[in-house]
Amino acid sequence: MMTRTMKWVSVLALVMLMALLARSATSAATALSAFIVWAGAVVVMMQALRIRKYVWAAAFAGIMIGFNQIVPIIAPRLAFLAFYSICLAGFVLSLAYLPSTARLSLESVTDTTPRGESL
Repeated sequence: MMTRTMKWVSVLALVMLMALLARSATSAATALSAFIVWAGAVVVMMQALRIRKYVWAAAFAGIMIGFNQIVPIIAPRLAFLAFYSICLAGFVLSLAYLPSTARLSLESVTDTTPRGESL
């Protein structure tokens, strides 16, 4: 559930970044949106690694590098627009093709009544 929510938040942040691209590249809203997309890429990359989809993990590692806040990339606005569009497509496709895996609740892990045979 958290992964799916983070993907949608990242999609919205990318749309916001595309809208902010026309105004200023150095505003606080731009930095916050870029950080949200970076965090979303981390979440999706970890999900892809967990289900052993290494091509997806490598793609989102590239998105992480592109939205790095420590060493920002300097490029023309048209290049950023193309990069944002590719990232947006990646997040939307990940919503469709990377299934969310259900995690066991803490209660099921610590349940004292055995329900089956031990491994």
